[in-house]
Amino acid sequence: MLAIFAGRDVDSTFRKTVCKRLREKTDITEISSGRIISEVNSNNLTVIFEKSPLNIQASGAILILNGCFTAKSIFGERYCILSSSNSEDAEIARRSGGEVITCGMSLRDSVTFSSFTDDGCVLSVQRRLTRSDGKTVEPFELPLYCTPDEDRYGILCASLLLILLGYL
Repeated sequence: MLAIFAGRDVDSTFRKTVCKRLREKTDITEISSGRIISEVNSNNLTVIFEKSPLNIQASGAILILNGCFTAKSIFGERYCILSSSNSEDAEIARRSGGEVITCGMSLRDSVTFSSFTDDGCVLSVQRRLTRSDGKTVEPFELPLYCTPDEDRYGILCASLLLILLGYL
C-alpha cells in the first residue's frame, strides 16, 4: 500500500510522529521527496512525504494532506485524509472519486480526539469507515499513549491510516 503525505507542513515533528506511530504497528519504507516510484513493495507500507505536488496521480493510494497546498488535480486515490479546514483541497479531492475523510480538532471531523492529557489521548472515530480490505469500522473510541512533543495532527493521521489498513 502506498501512503502519500503532502503539504507544506510534512516536515519535522509531523513527519517524526507519523513515522514513529506507523513503525510501531507495521514495516514501512520511507521515500524522500522528489523521487518517482515505479513499484511499491506490497509487503510494506510505502510512505512518501512531498511538500508541494501540483498534480497527484496515485492509483489505490491513501493521500494525507497536511497544510493547504491546493493541488491542481488529485485523482486515483482510494482515500484522501485532510483537515476539515482545508476546504479547497477537500473539494478537489471529492471530485476525484476517492473517499474523503476529515480529521482534526473540530466536532465535524470524522476522526478527532475526545480527550487529551499530558500522557495520553482518546482517539474518536465519529462515523462509519470502510477499511482498505472492504470491512466496515463502526464509530469507536481508542485510548492511546502519547507524549507532549508529538504532533497532534500526526497522531490523528497515523492512527487513521492504521485503522484503514486494519492494524488498529
